[in-house]
Amino acid sequence: MEATTTSSTEPLLHSKVSYARSLSYANDELKSFRSYLKWMCVD
Repeated sequence: MEATTTSSTEPLLHSKVSYARSLSYANDELKSFRSYLKWMCVD
């Protein structure tokens, strides 16, 4: 029974982790884009 519950919750946990990773990646992309815009304004 225990093994079944862990195997059933594993994909859910994995999807949450991958979602958090993509979210943080998008945040980093936004930051780099903003800094790029700042450099363009300076030039």
